Parts: sequence; structure tokens; C-alpha cells
Amino acid sequence: MLSIIASALSADALSAHFKPYLFARTEDSLEWPVRWADTRVQASLMAIMAPAVRKHFLSPIHAWLTGNRQGELVQWQGTGDPITEPPGFDCWPLDEPCFGNLLGEAEADAVIGQIYDRRPDLLVEGSPADIHARVVRQLEIATHFHLSGAPQRLHFSMLGLIYTSDFVDPPAMQSLLKKIAKGGDYQEQVSQLLPDFWVPYIQGKTS
Repeated sequence: MLSIIASALSADALSAHFKPYLFARTEDSLEWPVRWADTRVQASLMAIMAPAVRKHFLSPIHAWLTGNRQGELVQWQGTGDPITEPPGFDCWPLDEPCFGNLLGEAEADAVIGQIYDRRPDLLVEGSPADIHARVVRQLEIATHFHLSGAPQRLHFSMLGLIYTSDFVDPPAMQSLLKKIAKGGDYQEQVSQLLPDFWVPYIQGKTS
């Protein structure tokens, strides 16, 4: 989560400039802390900013260097203005679509946090970026088949770490997912799979 910022402002002045962006206010008047120091979500935060807001946010910055989830260098660039104007708000306003997008982007990290609390052993194989990508894939499949309950999405994500990714491809699993999409109970459908179904997809199995 290392960040390096080159700015035209002093540290105190830059802190004052960033202050209105440290919390976001949604349309229901709730205020949420914004995790600018968390480089895992920084790109998503930048992406949902209105162009004029992002331009103001970055205006005193020459360059802001961070690392992304894959360990690659990312650079955000402003205009390096030595004097900035107030943004016109004391708390960054977020409309409902933008807030919903942020929640969607953050779901995989939240799920991984829950997995860490329940089955930390599932998080030791592979890099953090790989684990995150696998959880994202499971959540995308869950969304496609209208699997919306948080406990069910968590369980389905855990299956994606216990078994190889192709466990979702066989006709039996596809049939199960289609039944869920039509309103079938997730736990009931999964419990109907025979134990032998899972054997070919155990992580590390070579035969």
C-alpha cells in the first residue's frame, strides 16, 4: 500500500486540500470513510470520480505513484498547481449508482476477509492477486445466476478456492446454477450433488 506523492503544496496544505475527499456522503446523508491509502481500491475510487472532481482532486499533484494488486506501478498525474480552490463541498458527494459500483468493486475484498475469519487455510495457495481474481470470478458467476444472498455468495466463493475453476463447467453444475437462477434454494441444490462430483476438481489433484 505504498504511495509516493510529488506535490506543489506543502504537507499541511496538501492535507487540507484532501480533507473534503476523506469522507463521501451518499444520497441518504450517510458519510463513509474513503480508503485512499488502500491501493487495492484506489483505481476504483478514481474511476467513479466525475472528471471535474478528479481534476480538482489531482490539481496540486505532479505525480502520485502507487502499486496495483498485481504489483505493477500505477501513476496518477495532476497539473501541479501551487494554489488550489475549494471544491465546493465539505464532503465528497456520491450518487447511488457510483456508490453501488464501489460496493460491487469492494465485495471480493470483503468476502476474502470473511474467508480469512472462517477458513484462512484457503488463502495460503497462490498470490493475493490470484486469490482475489478467483473470488471475483466466482462472484461474477454468482451474479450471472442470480445468487444474491451474502452467505450463499460467500460459500460459492469458497468453493472456488477449494476446487479448480472448471468445477462450474460440468452439466451437473450448470444445471444446478440454472435451477438457482429460477429461484431454487442454493444449499438444497448443492447438497444434491454426489460426493464423487467434487473429486476431479480437488486442488492439486493430478489424476
